[in-house]
Amino acid sequence: VGGEDIDYFVDRVEPTVEEHPACRGCKNYHGQVYGGNLLVCGMHPYGVEGETCPDWESDNSNLK
Repeated sequence: VGGEDIDYFVDRVEPTVEEHPACRGCKNYHGQVYGGNLLVCGMHPYGVEGETCPDWESDNSNLK
């Protein structure tokens, strides 16, 4: 079946400290699941390793 870590019934996955920490608060984060595969963002479809990303941009949507 594959995609053992992805729930096929979840359509959006939020970044956490454990999974994709570099994506927390980034406006580029997509987080949608397609066919059991998580698309993290357009620049890094599988996410980045580590806690920082060179393409991180602040998501100021909570300030509006």
